Amino acid sequence: MSATHHENIGQKYPKPVVWLNSFACVIHALETQAAKNFALHHWEVQVVAQGISLVSQWTGTEHREMQWVFMGVLAGAVQPAVAQAARAIIDFIFYAQFHSHMSQSLEALQSALDEFHRHKEIFVQLEVQEDFNIPKMHSMQHYVTSIKSRGSADGFNTEFPERLHIDFAKNAYRATNRKDYVAQMTKWLARQEAVGQFDAYLDWTLKRLDSVHNEADDDGGDAEIEGFDAEAQPKQTTTADSIPVVTHILASRPSFRALTVPFITQTFGGLSFLPAVSLYLHVSSLRVPAMSHSAAPELSQWDRFDAYRRLSIPYPKLRALHMGKTMDRIRATPSTPPSGRSQGSPGRFDTVLVRTEGKVNVHTQGTALEGLQVVQVRFLFDLPPHLHIAGQPFHLALIEWFKPFRGCDSLLKMHSVSRSYVGQAPCAEVIPITRIVGSCHLIPKFGTHADPTWRADEVLDVCKTFYVNPWIDIASFYKFHVC
Repeated sequence: MSATHHENIGQKYPKPVVWLNSFACVIHALETQAAKNFALHHWEVQVVAQGISLVSQWTGTEHREMQWVFMGVLAGAVQPAVAQAARAIIDFIFYAQFHSHMSQSLEALQSALDEFHRHKEIFVQLEVQEDFNIPKMHSMQHYVTSIKSRGSADGFNTEFPERLHIDFAKNAYRATNRKDYVAQMTKWLARQEAVGQFDAYLDWTLKRLDSVHNEADDDGGDAEIEGFDAEAQPKQTTTADSIPVVTHILASRPSFRALTVPFITQTFGGLSFLPAVSLYLHVSSLRVPAMSHSAAPELSQWDRFDAYRRLSIPYPKLRALHMGKTMDRIRATPSTPPSGRSQGSPGRFDTVLVRTEGKVNVHTQGTALEGLQVVQVRFLFDLPPHLHIAGQPFHLALIEWFKPFRGCDSLLKMHSVSRSYVGQAPCAEVIPITRIVGSCHLIPKFGTHADPTWRADEVLDVCKTFYVNPWIDIASFYKFHVC
């Protein structure tokens, strides 16, 4: 394989933004929907406030961020062939980013490319693209064979030479006085290399000295420590069972202290907070055999609660994935009003997947979503000490349920959900935070147009139906498509 082909593989994959922006209907959809609604309750999603058509130059990062939400924007706004071609190319982009492959993932990679080729002529018919004689498009034909012969495509990434361009060109130029800069850059680089080589020599020398000292300590160092008894020290084991697994992380100190029930109801939107906590205490007391119903803790409207802004869950470590971020963040943050120079900020109450208990959904059986359901987190809090029940969790979350997943859309390959209500109020419950699996991204089901009055901080309350977005990050894509 030629070096040129390696370079094409690393060019961060073809970008459907260039073609899709050419549709007038898509421009309208992207302008109104992406600009106003794609801050929609996910911590990684960025907003282009003025709309994407005014952006004169796109970076690779911005292309990737648009790919996360493309399918939700295109749903109902373009012809089916356009949506199929876009979905196929985005699937190809995500599969190509895997750091290790199995035969199944390579078959899926090739299948996504074949599906794109079956529908790509729609771009020619609509005069968006004259032809597909594009080097990057041609290089896609060789991905599977290249991965089989030379390994996964993450090793062929042009970000490495881009980084060297910063070190050897941009930083060197900034060190000059902009006059006769080539000679100055050359001298600066030579000096930088000399300093780097001397640093490496010092590191090598210091490591040798450390090894000599360590050998001396091993010969008789312990004898100088009075009273040291090696047998008395606890033994450290390295078995998997002895290593505690941290799955849910809260701040060491609560972000909010001693909140009253009326404040929680008004500020966090937890209208059903008091009855939901009462039900949790009742159910928890029934799980303790030695505890009678009458001995259950009594909740009062005068009780105060400590609360948290955010819950963090470590991403699972998978050989196939490289996550730039190690933690999944789940926010339950109320809005802040403008004050002084601060413009304030909208509330962020994220949607997440939680484990259900005893519920079966035929639409998700045998998939990564089996046994899971979407909820919105309203409040992350601790029970006050006098309400603790022995053996029962006290780090809790007030959540509002969405209805079980509906069938997967055959065209878009996305499940849809809608809110669950009891009468006119959202169906709320208090659950242990350990039932939360991770964040999920919901995209409103816009149809042919978006309501211009919708705002990101309230769209979850006014929109009726949502798509569950499997392309919000590589971990979600892997879970939805591979697991």
